[in-house]
Parts: sequence; structure tokens; C-alpha cells
Amino acid sequence: MRPIAAGARLTIDLNALVANYRYLAALCAPAECGAAIKADAYGLGLERVLQNLLEAGCETFFVATLQEGIDARRYAHALGYQPILYILEGPRADTLNYFRDLELCPVLNSVHQVELWAELPEKHAAAIHVDTGMQRLGMLISEFESLDLAGLNINLLMSHLACGDERENPANAQQLELMCRTFAAHSDIPKSFAHSAGILLGDKYHADLCRPGIGLYGGNPFADGDNPMQAVVQLEGRIIHAHWHEAGTRVGYGASYICPQRSLLATAAVGYADGLPKSLGNRGLAYFGGRACNIVGKISMDLTIVDVTPVADQIEEGDWLEFIGDQMSVDEVARRSERFSYEILTRLGTRAERTYLSGS
Repeated sequence: MRPIAAGARLTIDLNALVANYRYLAALCAPAECGAAIKADAYGLGLERVLQNLLEAGCETFFVATLQEGIDARRYAHALGYQPILYILEGPRADTLNYFRDLELCPVLNSVHQVELWAELPEKHAAAIHVDTGMQRLGMLISEFESLDLAGLNINLLMSHLACGDERENPANAQQLELMCRTFAAHSDIPKSFAHSAGILLGDKYHADLCRPGIGLYGGNPFADGDNPMQAVVQLEGRIIHAHWHEAGTRVGYGASYICPQRSLLATAAVGYADGLPKSLGNRGLAYFGGRACNIVGKISMDLTIVDVTPVADQIEEGDWLEFIGDQMSVDEVARRSERFSYEILTRLGTRAERTYLSGS
């Protein structure tokens, strides 16, 4: 039995994803360009995203958790690939065997994790993460400098830019200098500093391996300015109800909106359960035929009300409104909802009907 079509649909353009990867890889060269595919490939589907990046030539991937690494290894193996998979959270005593048996590379974030990894009789590859200014993950510089790496198979030294999305922030150059100085004694081990924004900061940040994330999925790597990436995601909601209402009509939960004039209000079958931020109520936009229409009232779990008066002579029940896409970028949705583009993507629900354009 065919699944019944949903009232919300999510379209993921795999051609745009691959184009974004190739654009960033060209900027990285001669450094290698890997890819961050954590959080179900930023909400877009790990299996399909991984396949297309593998076929585009990506050989190194970063995920957050061991389970994500296990899933990625299974998908890649089924496709006949054996990429390098780094697990950012690192190992625990009860997970060492998974890393060993599935040939997953842990990112060692502390002296304790280094000691755990050293207990394995076989010298499996691992990365070391040093904190140079993020205060999130990674060992202290003093801890790293006290390590004896001779007995370890370390294939990557990495750190993370804290302010890379701010082009002119002096912290970027300061952190780069600190990273280079910290790793200078290990010229034989590849280094990794740059995420999406770091790649765009210039080749001095590229080191040996770049690891873009948000840029692959269409988000602007920088906090402001033009976005060089192609849009990958479109979220639409089908209109299931539309009526004219007189001036003074109260709309939605809490009657937070009052019609200032006679208005055609359309209810679309998409809501915060589908990943549309609730904070877009009374401040977001939906698009129809290239025309912007205001979201009015509070967004519900399953439904969103839009004032479609500007397109009243064109629209009818059954039509689709675009809430994220070419007209309303994921970054603009994030700005209007006071969220981050990362949040918008990773919170896209599983209920919407998903369509993958081209690709594999």
C-alpha cells in the first residue's frame, strides 16, 4: 500500500549538496576536503547524503556519536566504500570494541581518553583534539604537550575555530597562530582546523584536512554577508483551509493577531512538529508564486495560518506554500525566528513527505 501523501513536504536537492561540496573542495585544494555528517547529516538523511558525498569523492567524514559512526560505516560498506570515519565524542571503556571492530577513528578529547585508547593491544588510528579557545571539547595545550605520542597511532591533530563565522574577528588569527604553534613539533601528522567558514577565511586556515558542515547543506557559513552556497532544502505546506475574515477577527492560540482589514487566511498543514520554528508566529513569511505572505497568529504543532490576501486571486485550497527554500532561505528563517540555521535544519521533522532531487 502506498503511503498517504503528507500535508508537509521536504525537498532535498542532492545536486546542490554535491555542488556545494565540490565548491568547497576546490577552495580547500591541495588540502583534503572531508565532511561533517553528524545529526543525521544535519537533518537531511545520513544514508542519502553519505552516498552522494562518497560518489563525489569525499573520503573522510566526521560524526558526533558512536551510533552515528556505526550507521555511517554500515551504509558505506553496503555501497562498497571504506571511508575514514571520525567520532567526535571519543571512546569510553564500554565502547572500545566497537571502534576496533568497525575501524572507526575516535577523536581523543582528554588525557583519560588517550589512556583508554592506549589500552588496546593493536595500535588503531585515532585523532587528538586540542582546545585552543572554544572551551568545549579537547584537551588543554599543557596536557597535549605532556603526551608521549610515540606509542600511539595518531593520524590527525585537530582544533576548532570559535569565531570563524565572523570574518574580521581577531580571535581567528590569534587562534590559528596558537594552533600552529601547538602542533609545530609534529610536522609528520596531518592537521585540521577549518569548518565551512574556516575554509572561506583563506588557505592559511586549511592545513591538511578541512571539515565543512553547514555550508554543504546550504547555510551561510558566515554570520552576515552574501551566501556563496546553493540552497539544498525546501519545506512546503499544503493549504487545507482558506476563508475570508473581516477586520477585527482574532487569529490563533491566544488571539495574538487581529486582522487589520478584510483578509484571506489560509491554513497550511505544516507546524512546529515538522520543524517550522514556533517563534515565526506573527513574524515569519511564506511564499506563493514569488509573493511574500505573512504568517499570522501562533504556529501550532501541525498547522500554520498565513495571510494570503496578496495572492487571493491566484491561490486556492490544495496549493502549496513555501516556508523554507529559494525565496525564504534557511538563514533568513533562522534570523526571523531568532534561531541558528543549524537548529532549523537539524529540527526538521520526520513526518513531512521527503523527496530527494536527482543524485543517488
